Amino acid sequence: MGGIHAAGGLAMTRRRTLLGTALMAALPAWLPIAAQAQTVIVADTAPDRNLGTIVNRDGTRTTIDGGRLAGRNLFHSLATFRLNAGDTAAWTFSFANPALIQNVITRVTGGELSTINGTIDSAALPNADFWFINPAGIVLGENAQLNVAAGAHFAAASHLDFFRGGRFSAVTPGGSTFSMTVPESFGFQGTEGALAVFGSPASRPIAAPGAITLAGRDLSISDRALVVGERFSRGSGFRLIAAGNSPVVLPINPNSTDPMIATGRLTVSNATITSAREDVEIDAGSIVMSRTAISVDALFEPTLVMFATDSITLTDSLINTSASGDRGAGAIIFTARNALILDRTTLFSNQSGTGLQGFIAMEGSDVRIRDSRISALSTGLGDAGNIFVDGRTIVVDGASVIETNGLSRGVAGFVQFRAAESIRLAGNAAITSNNSSGGRRAFAGLIRFEAPDIRLSGNASITANSLGSGSPGDIGIAARDFRMDGGRIELTAAGTGDAGTLQITADTISLANGALISSDTTSLGQAGSITIRAAQGLAMERGVTVTSSTTGAGNAGSISISASELRLDNSAIATAVAPAARGGAGNITITTSGDIVLANGSRIASSNDGLATDAASAGTITVGARNLTLANGAQITTNSAFGPAGAIRLDLPSGGLLRLSDGAFGPSIVTTSSGPGTGGVITIGNPLAIISQGGNIFALGEQAGANVVIRSQFYIDAADRLDQIRVNGNFVFQGQLDYVASGEEPRDIDLLDASAVLAGRCRAARASGGASQLSIAAIGPYGLAEPEAAPGERPAGPVALLDRAAPDRPCG
Repeated sequence: MGGIHAAGGLAMTRRRTLLGTALMAALPAWLPIAAQAQTVIVADTAPDRNLGTIVNRDGTRTTIDGGRLAGRNLFHSLATFRLNAGDTAAWTFSFANPALIQNVITRVTGGELSTINGTIDSAALPNADFWFINPAGIVLGENAQLNVAAGAHFAAASHLDFFRGGRFSAVTPGGSTFSMTVPESFGFQGTEGALAVFGSPASRPIAAPGAITLAGRDLSISDRALVVGERFSRGSGFRLIAAGNSPVVLPINPNSTDPMIATGRLTVSNATITSAREDVEIDAGSIVMSRTAISVDALFEPTLVMFATDSITLTDSLINTSASGDRGAGAIIFTARNALILDRTTLFSNQSGTGLQGFIAMEGSDVRIRDSRISALSTGLGDAGNIFVDGRTIVVDGASVIETNGLSRGVAGFVQFRAAESIRLAGNAAITSNNSSGGRRAFAGLIRFEAPDIRLSGNASITANSLGSGSPGDIGIAARDFRMDGGRIELTAAGTGDAGTLQITADTISLANGALISSDTTSLGQAGSITIRAAQGLAMERGVTVTSSTTGAGNAGSISISASELRLDNSAIATAVAPAARGGAGNITITTSGDIVLANGSRIASSNDGLATDAASAGTITVGARNLTLANGAQITTNSAFGPAGAIRLDLPSGGLLRLSDGAFGPSIVTTSSGPGTGGVITIGNPLAIISQGGNIFALGEQAGANVVIRSQFYIDAADRLDQIRVNGNFVFQGQLDYVASGEEPRDIDLLDASAVLAGRCRAARASGGASQLSIAAIGPYGLAEPEAAPGERPAGPVALLDRAAPDRPCG
């Protein structure tokens, strides 16, 4: 997936070159006073600053004419600029054709901030972008308005640099050059003032047909709407910059090689920013937004980018990009060097047309998403976007939802979380992908988590759903330590499309307190497989379930688990077919290099209560371990109400032990049972001993074929427990029967002489008057049949087994 991150272009490169430290600055205390200033507009006539600017006042209208022309750039120099509410400052050019002007550029050199509470009017220059710089600071008040032909760019910057050289300075005016090329960047010396935009409920939006740029040492926007139209102009749709108090040069249109160096404070509250043509880019040291809506619906690929050398915090806000027709869905990109926080905030990307999918990408040192929604949707023919979240630590909690949905013909994108240290999903956090009817595509609906430490708790969930004929959505989790303390991970097929696959890979896996891992189908589609690999052990305790089921015509998926050790405590691994369903149950395969312990009612089970009667209607259970223990009512079981039951195969090495013991949950059981179909087969292979202290081995079926094959050197049952073997079919036993008194277990039996072990236990049994209670019953129509013997093995039906075992048995 390395190529995926390159799709970010500008953002994906810049976010890897974070520079500097954020410096926080308070908002100017002079804002209320500045907003009441009277109109004062004075041309700069100093010998080294005079550019021929002519200022004429006529009532509420002040005309600014003249200036210095260089190519298609027109330059003005003012000593003072303050514009009162109700007044207009109008730029014109009466010395040549005003339609030739591409950029009208004004500087303020007198050292006094500019308050703009009236109308900026450059409509007389019908093709010109408007540029205004004042290093002392700029305030756009509650009555500020724009009547410009294209873009409007306001910067509390010291100078404006141009493409291929040239600088127009407001700090050292005499050293300025007058370039004929386009403006390229803003220069800051670190001593500039702030830029502020504020309004009131009665304020009209600040709108321009083209791009809007706002830049200052710090930048604040409150209680105001800003709108960019569809006319092309220099700059992004919106460019918001808080430069900070260090010398920097910040490009007007950043490219992929520009580092993140802005260090000022940018605050936005109760604001609305709308771009109908171009992108929105925000650069600062820290970005704080509250109760703010930003919408990008550009003519090309709408993109919203936030870069912070310190932190980004969004509260109660909405970020929206959308595309229709053949336009690409664009991107939402947040990159912070430190904290990145979303609180009660929505990020929304929608492709309603036929264009390319977009993406939402977030990166920060510490990412926190609380009670927020990140949503990439497709409601048209185009695909839904992808979602990336990268960080040192990532926490998603509260009622947060992160989703990618193909709701129409397009497919869902994929969701990828990567953390250098940890990922936490808590509360009611939900990560989900949904595919409805889109075609099958690689990675469609994929959910991927990667971190050394990954944890789910509470009601947190990860789900991938195939809702119609849509592509399956896979789930992949890779960690060193993976834990679920509650929570759900689910695959679902609810239409004709198949569910995806689930794979969890970690060194250690711990599942507890009702945690659920499932793959289900409710219709024609097939349920997906579940694969869990724990290199250093898997523990399931207190009501954990790993399951695959079907309630429709599709088959349940398989479950495959491999681990060095496996322990189940009051938990279950199961595949199932629900009543009236027609699909088959999936197989269960469990392999360990060490021990497996099932305790306190734990189950490994495959059940079929449906209507199917084909050979695949019940799953097969295969368990391989060094030692296998079923304690206090634990079960390994397959059953089928109408069709054949699945087989059970327990594979242990020649020195291994199979232990079965009862307790408060009842006897431990290995059983297969079926209705009028062929019964299942239980095969127990090669352990040194089967030790039963209240254990049952049942193979039951209405039409026989429910067989048991045991190959073990010893079968040792308790003297004071009821141990049962019931077979509705053929029973093959290769070994020796004995019993052990309650509480005794053979220790290191593979290292001892078997006859000595059995003799000692016989003496103990005789001294106590105890006797074995092993019950072997022939209960089916084939109960007395002699099965065909394997090479080198003597066959025995249940009766023959009793006859053969009794004389050889050392006590009982």
